[in-house]
Amino acid sequence: MPLRFQSAWVTLELTEPALGTTPADYSTWDTWIRPRAPGPDVAAEEAARHPTGGPRVHPTYTDLPAAKARARADRQAAAAADEAAPDEAAPDRERLPKTTFFVDDQGRPLLWNYQILGHLKELGNIAKGAVAVKNLREKINRYVYVEPRQIPLDQPIVGELTRPLRAETARGPRIALATSDVVPAGTHLRFRVRVLDQGVKADVTLDLIRELLDLGQVRGLAQWRSAGFGTYRVVAWEPEA
Repeated sequence: MPLRFQSAWVTLELTEPALGTTPADYSTWDTWIRPRAPGPDVAAEEAARHPTGGPRVHPTYTDLPAAKARARADRQAAAAADEAAPDEAAPDRERLPKTTFFVDDQGRPLLWNYQILGHLKELGNIAKGAVAVKNLREKINRYVYVEPRQIPLDQPIVGELTRPLRAETARGPRIALATSDVVPAGTHLRFRVRVLDQGVKADVTLDLIRELLDLGQVRGLAQWRSAGFGTYRVVAWEPEA
């Protein structure tokens, strides 16, 4: 039986600034992310494998040794820069670790489709009682898909925000500082939502997703949502035939 979907293009406008979510701290990046990133050698291999421009593949762990070598070269270059200009490099070393945004090949900050899907699941968990759908979060995870893979934001990063984080630990309350890059209110993002047809007794529908997105007025995207950051409004909802 062929799969059938309901789909719509959605445009959101931030009503409050949004904070970045991916670590910009070099030690975190160097340890976990940079060694697994594709490099020029991977791009050349893909070009040879698909000379007419076939589908790109995501980096795999087969690239790990070469990528670690690139990361080691990055560290050596950074150390050489520190030695060449220690007075200029010192302030950078003293900066707080922060979170930022991924960027696309045009330098625009972006969100990934899984971040939007995770946001929809959070909204479903909040609204499950009001819409009387059991296990709504899990059903959204099964039946809802977001495209494209990368969702660019139409405004650049405009600054950063530092705030305290308080946590209750076994040794009592602890306070830490967190810093994040910021994109401004008024930023737009556009993506496509697809809902798998579940038959006559469908619990998750395109209309339900539209209702959930109205909660974006009070529950935003990205970091520090509990403080009201990342809230948005739906400025365009375009169902597809």
